[in-house]
Amino acid sequence: MKECEYYKGCKVIAYQETDLNETAFKTVVNDAKNLWKAKCESNFQECGDVGSCVVGAGIYVYYIGKGKRKAEKRMIINAMSVSSCQGSLNWEHGHEEIVSYLKENGIDAKFEYGTMD
Repeated sequence: MKECEYYKGCKVIAYQETDLNETAFKTVVNDAKNLWKAKCESNFQECGDVGSCVVGAGIYVYYIGKGKRKAEKRMIINAMSVSSCQGSLNWEHGHEEIVSYLKENGIDAKFEYGTMD
């Protein structure tokens, strides 16, 4: 990880390819994905398919590619990979727990709501 610019005047801590390929990183992300998937299944059983159709939602980290100067968002868990339906409320309920889990395990992740389709 290294500090770099996301846009002019905004510095972030960005992951590099070697960080994303570490076994510990992959394990924590996989565990978080499984937790979020279970949460989505529970939400679906309780509420059904509710919410807007959204693209680009998920949990991301800032990433800096080799030879790049500015960071970009890199999705580490796509919402569609954990949800069995299209409604955005299915994955929005409980995403805070997953981001907190990642942070507790040393991964500075954030949630992206995506864009209504």
